[in-house]
Amino acid sequence: MGPIAATLLCYFDPQRAFDVLVGIHDIYEMHSIFQPGFPGLLEGFYVQEKLIEYLMPEVYSSFQRHMISASSYATKWYITLFANTVPFQTQLRIWDALFLDGRDVLVMTSVAIIWAFKASLASPNATFETILNCLSSYYVPEDEDALFRWIRSMMHQADVARRMTAWRRDWLGLVQQGKDGDVLL
Repeated sequence: MGPIAATLLCYFDPQRAFDVLVGIHDIYEMHSIFQPGFPGLLEGFYVQEKLIEYLMPEVYSSFQRHMISASSYATKWYITLFANTVPFQTQLRIWDALFLDGRDVLVMTSVAIIWAFKASLASPNATFETILNCLSSYYVPEDEDALFRWIRSMMHQADVARRMTAWRRDWLGLVQQGKDGDVLL
């Protein structure tokens, strides 16, 4: 939570930054990302992997082939709300979108970054190391406005929204049945 607090401290005194951090956790249920077992984080990974499979099956196949799970590259994206992953102004825009549209913005931003690299990630020359290196590097969007148009467009597609809701229900069922450990890449 340090990078999140650091960003807030750029704009607020310490007490107000703490209050905003608590508000973020309460309103957007961010505590589920950080609580023991990381249930919110794992749910986000599940929905993210399902979106990748749905939108970019060739990338999903590459991830399967190289045994690359979302936890190996996206953990830092989610737990820092993209601090230290994208330029500061892009991070702030992600946060604006998060505050307007909710936690699905984190999942869709993750998918958008993967979309930007999909040719490299699905390449026959891609390896475990090149994929993780690509996804672990600092991401500077070529066109920041295009990135956010893509995120917003995807989030507001009825089919995508319906699938995300269904996948979240599926995840909850898997957790309740104790089968959640077997479904992530």
